[in-house]
Amino acid sequence: MTILQLLNPFPVTVKTRNNGFYEPVPYKDWQYPYDARNRYENQPYKNPPYKDAPTRPLIGQIERVSEPAYLCLAEGMKVINVQQWRKANGNDVALDYIMVSYTGKHFASDHDRNLLHAIGQRAARAADVRAYWVGCSCLGPEEELEENVWRISDVIKGAFQVVIAVAGPVGVKEMGTPPTELLSQWGDRVWTLPELLLSPERDIEIYTLNR
Repeated sequence: MTILQLLNPFPVTVKTRNNGFYEPVPYKDWQYPYDARNRYENQPYKNPPYKDAPTRPLIGQIERVSEPAYLCLAEGMKVINVQQWRKANGNDVALDYIMVSYTGKHFASDHDRNLLHAIGQRAARAADVRAYWVGCSCLGPEEELEENVWRISDVIKGAFQVVIAVAGPVGVKEMGTPPTELLSQWGDRVWTLPELLLSPERDIEIYTLNR
């Protein structure tokens, strides 16, 4: 193609391939997933416990859930086991919740976590819901931790609203860290993009704490 042709564009006819759809991308990956939802896609046993055993033992059968395993009630900031709470209060009682997103850079100590709970309580009351979910308290005991981490995406999707909690440096009042910088620190987390993509179609509110 000459320089003159570049300076004087002309119509070009492009042949349509694959009926206008994207071309397939060939690839090969011979690795097994860490824990596939389809158990037949898991890695086979090296020493099968019985004939024709299809897979290794599952880490845990991860089922989709409509509610988190644990929540914090805004009234009294009490952590509850949702299944037990349902047995006592019935399945028809509304248990909408706020999902509080934060970074450990801002809330690291026990005192910071108490402030985080205060933000969750405030957000739940502002949204007129009964509870809130915050990762530092709602992932359950150690034996349930891995399973509940795998379900965080369901927690986000099931939330009434997602709010972001950020906090400035300790002891800084008037001239705190700019909110944009605090949000930049919050955005360094692995869960930032999934939270934004999976959050319900409501405005994501930001709660800023100057300590």
